[in-house]
Amino acid sequence: GDFDGEPLRPYNVRPSALLLNFRSVTYTFVPDEAAGVARVAVEPALAGTLIDRSVPLQSGPCGDWRSALKASFEAGRTRFAGSYSSACGELNWPMADTQPGTFDARLIDALWRETMRTFVPGGKDDPNLLMLRMELGQAKIWDSNLGLIGTAKLLLGMDTRKEAQDNQVETAL
Repeated sequence: GDFDGEPLRPYNVRPSALLLNFRSVTYTFVPDEAAGVARVAVEPALAGTLIDRSVPLQSGPCGDWRSALKASFEAGRTRFAGSYSSACGELNWPMADTQPGTFDARLIDALWRETMRTFVPGGKDDPNLLMLRMELGQAKIWDSNLGLIGTAKLLLGMDTRKEAQDNQVETAL
């Protein structure tokens, strides 16, 4: 944000080897006239981050809707203390996360929880958890201790054989 004074714009995020979602979130505001609020959706959801899920609706022109929201982006908490004009309709607000150093871990944790919570009640640290990768004619089984980078690679569908080479067993199918 040095050149434009907008450090929370996604295009100002610093480069990283594991740059997931540009370390940014998008808030979507959807007016719900019947309830008198605008619903707030966030993509992606991040573990350990609380977000106000609605903001009061107001009548009148859309104008400077971002300022009218009176948003505050704190570590682990996003608040909207203002209001949102129903004339704005549905709008998106992409923002760089205020905690870029922990963004990747919080995203991976949220994706893990969403995807695996019904299958692995003990979570990703469950000692009974085994990962299985099947290829034509063979299977590889390895323990779940891949570390952060190995887990990220696994979630992204990348090859994790190097990280798990000491903790795996191969078998013919």
